[in-house]
Amino acid sequence: MTITERILEQTQNIQALVALWRSLLPEAPCPDNAQFGTWLDLHAAEDVLKAIKVTANKYNLLKGAMDQDYMVRYCSSCANQRKTDRDSRYKEVQP
Repeated sequence: MTITERILEQTQNIQALVALWRSLLPEAPCPDNAQFGTWLDLHAAEDVLKAIKVTANKYNLLKGAMDQDYMVRYCSSCANQRKTDRDSRYKEVQP
């Protein structure tokens, strides 16, 4: 994959995640594109997608009592946990 293709893929992934955030959290402030880019640099897109869904669930349970900083930190934590869980399962399979 060329660098141009990677940049295009990253841009499309960011746009999709922003759209997901806005659809699940229409009243909550949306992080900037740089934050989504950071998440994608650190995690698989599927993990970020799931982390956003879990964050939306928590936001709704708390009836919107999460500020943007808390939402970003919580979403990051969810993505980190998914990565840790996957790494642990991978290590268990290795001889």
